[in-house]
Amino acid sequence: MRLAYAFLAEAAETIRGRFYVFGGGIEEIKCDDLPVVMMSLAVVAKIQVEGDEVSAVHTFKLTSEAPDGTPFIPELTKPLGPVAESDRSGRPVYHLTVVNAKGMLIRSYGPHFVTISINDEVMSRLTFHVLYSEQDQPGQVTLEQEL
Repeated sequence: MRLAYAFLAEAAETIRGRFYVFGGGIEEIKCDDLPVVMMSLAVVAKIQVEGDEVSAVHTFKLTSEAPDGTPFIPELTKPLGPVAESDRSGRPVYHLTVVNAKGMLIRSYGPHFVTISINDEVMSRLTFHVLYSEQDQPGQVTLEQEL
């Protein structure tokens, strides 16, 4: 089993074997004051399974860690699989997984981590940084100014 890819987005879903993503590629969040409520964060993952892994049930676990070591998303554990058998003609078999978290309270600036584990093996540790927006800097354009 291996992670084909994983990333953070504002929201996502899977339909018939495809991801539909809004605001993908989150690497930083800028805000003026803390604490702030992050309205949504999606974790998108594509996990390749091989051989007898296809017919087994696996355990997907998602954890999070703020700079002070506390979680900002409640820990989530869910089963993955088995994958339905089909004629794949030698092509890889994947689990497509999306977790949408809503209303996270962000209390500190700095790196925030989201860890994906399968069967207690860490597959990925995704990072985004919470930064002070520094709106008062001359010449800086903010989203509110662009609108």
